[in-house]
Amino acid sequence: MDAFRNELLTQNWEEVYKEIMLIELKSLYNKTCPVKEVSKKQKYIDKPWRVFKMPAKKKNMLYGELTKYKNKYTRYKNKLINIMRVCQKEYYNKRLANSKNNIMSIWNKLNNIIRNY
Repeated sequence: MDAFRNELLTQNWEEVYKEIMLIELKSLYNKTCPVKEVSKKQKYIDKPWRVFKMPAKKKNMLYGELTKYKNKYTRYKNKLINIMRVCQKEYYNKRLANSKNNIMSIWNKLNNIIRNY
């Protein structure tokens, strides 16, 4: 028994307390702040007419080099915006043309379009 008591007295209890405290803090942290899975959001999920990504990347690249290619950037950006507008218009025309004879369906689609803007 004396040997056990001597071992307890010679033990460095500060290290043991630190380890126990660290374990308790980790468990409390994990309990109160759980790790959540974050899914990557799709950029154009609400804009189905945006089916092309490469022109947008090129536009962003030209914007980064704006000082060298200002005229080229503005021309490219304007063309891209016009193409996107045409694609958007065609998309909505097709959606509305599908329900040409059903007024209720047309109004539902129009309300969805307005809500999304």
